[in-house]
Amino acid sequence: MFSAQELQGALRREAHTLSSSVIWNNGDGTYTVQPLPDEVQWAPIRSILVHDFDGDGAQELLLAGNYGGTKPEEGRYDANSGLLLKLNADRSFQVLSPRQSGLQLRGVVNGAALLNGPNGKGRVIFARNNETVQLYEY
Repeated sequence: MFSAQELQGALRREAHTLSSSVIWNNGDGTYTVQPLPDEVQWAPIRSILVHDFDGDGAQELLLAGNYGGTKPEEGRYDANSGLLLKLNADRSFQVLSPRQSGLQLRGVVNGAALLNGPNGKGRVIFARNNETVQLYEY
């Protein structure tokens, strides 16, 4: 693809991890990178919300995404139907099933936002590529 001469003058970069991860501030000027659970790695993440969705006083991560702009021979990256992750005391994450979270998103989600619904109920609106929005109440 490139000649040896072309490669000789090329700027070269390396990536050592491609996992979707969280970066923890250890409070002492250092940070710890922690890859998110395997289920998060199955499709691109395009939207992240941090909020206490279940009212237990602890914040959860809500992740949505997917990507469909691939070549036919590569297939679509659409294994994410919306993921809700609960943080455990040891900094590990529990991935809630669609039955537990109530999420069943379809298509490519490009963004999400929190909304205040009637009667104090919270809502999440998901913007989907070339589709109608999806609205969930929690």
